[in-house]
Amino acid sequence: EGGGFRAVIERACACGIPVLVALRPDCAPAWEAFTGGLAQNLSPAPQALLDWCRAALPVRA
Repeated sequence: EGGGFRAVIERACACGIPVLVALRPDCAPAWEAFTGGLAQNLSPAPQALLDWCRAALPVRA
């Protein structure tokens, strides 16, 4: 489960690094259990992804 990325995702989150993950619909229940409800679901629309990136990443000068 997790394809080997579970530990990587956990480490990134522990370090405050935003993580974007694409899921198949049938994986949603396991993902919800893993994230404990902390994940934010996004539309696959390009603008929604861009908005998430802009909100999640710090502005660089």
